Amino acid sequence: MKKIAKKATKKTTRVAGKKADAIKVEKGIPMPTKKDFQARASKYPFRTMAKGDSFALPYIKKIVSAVAAAATRAKRLGVGTFKVKKMGSTLRCWRIA
Repeated sequence: MKKIAKKATKKTTRVAGKKADAIKVEKGIPMPTKKDFQARASKYPFRTMAKGDSFALPYIKKIVSAVAAAATRAKRLGVGTFKVKKMGSTLRCWRIA
């Protein structure tokens, strides 16, 4: 049996089309604060809702995950806790805490 010799190849790490060695490392750049990430406004009225308030949207399958994700983000930011449910042809979101 013959052994097949493998050709050694050097792999180069690439990031966004550039060699990793070509990326400039910078020092002393401050990280954004949590407030910098909160600048984006929500499409939905989570901040203006009181406990027990709700809003309704027409039920579209794509919107369900978008509203649920926005409600989860609002909870993470300390706005409140929300519940999203389908009711017939309507999608409703309640503030529960």
